[in-house]
Amino acid sequence: MALLAVTLTVDVVCPFSYLGCSRLFEALVMEEITPAELVWSVEPATSHRMPVASAPNTLDLARGGARYGDPLVLERRVAQLLGRPGVAVRSGVSSQRAHVLLTHAPDPDLLRSLFKAHFEEGRDVSSMGELCEIAADHGIPGERVIELLENPERVADVLLRAARYADLQTPRIRICGSSPFVGVQTVDAYRRALVHGRRA
Repeated sequence: MALLAVTLTVDVVCPFSYLGCSRLFEALVMEEITPAELVWSVEPATSHRMPVASAPNTLDLARGGARYGDPLVLERRVAQLLGRPGVAVRSGVSSQRAHVLLTHAPDPDLLRSLFKAHFEEGRDVSSMGELCEIAADHGIPGERVIELLENPERVADVLLRAARYADLQTPRIRICGSSPFVGVQTVDAYRRALVHGRRA
């Protein structure tokens, strides 16, 4: 069985990355695609640019006159598009350490936990203690997390990789070598790409 390659360029504190990945995860469940069928790669990004309204299948999060800089309006819009309340959009939280952790374990379940911790549980994903707790739920011991986060080479690598995407819109989701989806797409758009990848 050929594996499906999925590359995510995301920022774990970016609401658009959160929304796009939530829809991708929903598409995976709907297509009954298991982790054993996937090869994941997660690239760190630091971009918070808005989705382009004219792009095919892209949802404009600011539709309805919402101001780009108003986190309360933005979080209501994100919660509306997700179809559930309780989503908090908070600024000023660094995702650097979370992405260092993801370089060690580019696991979709870990990524999902980091998104959930930041947006749904209000936890500080820049905190070493919080990251140790989150990682422990995925079988990564606290000593290993501390070793990773205090490794200057890993930190420098994440910063260098993130700089490549500093001016690009996120999320960018590439499925099976196709052109990347840029911005937040519909669940059906991700499903079609996954089905095509399975057939290729």
